[in-house]
Amino acid sequence: FDSKLVLQGNSSSVGKVSRSKSFSFKAPQENFSIQDFELGKIYGVGSYSKVVRAKKKETGTVYALKIMDKKFITKENKTSYVKLERIVLDQLAHPGIIKLFFTFQDAFSLYMALESCEGGELFDQITRKGRLSEDEARFYTAEVVDALEYIHNMGLIHRD
Repeated sequence: FDSKLVLQGNSSSVGKVSRSKSFSFKAPQENFSIQDFELGKIYGVGSYSKVVRAKKKETGTVYALKIMDKKFITKENKTSYVKLERIVLDQLAHPGIIKLFFTFQDAFSLYMALESCEGGELFDQITRKGRLSEDEARFYTAEVVDALEYIHNMGLIHRD
């Protein structure tokens, strides 16, 4: 998870990604092991990762643990993408954006401990309810627009 990339902000280039010789992450890399967590339901699966509910045995704190396959990341040349994702998540601080708490790794996987949103995704809400009321739709639209505006002001583009 080490990298020389950093998000930098100043009056002329707010939140641009640039090169830096030294950088300190807000979310530390810890010496945890996957055995330190009680794994639960799978929140989602991607091409090289899955996100699961993970409860830290020592503290009882629940995270959404993103588990990324090192072999696949290397084989598919996704290393720089994963590093950039870690840097970007580390730098963002907005109530509408998932928080990165810490990272760790073992011989096979990289792990990102993310904020767990027990209510699920907006898609899950719509699927459960069938349809949002006009007020709910307005609320969620405003929340999404606010988060997108924040990341755009940081010089980032959301691609998902």
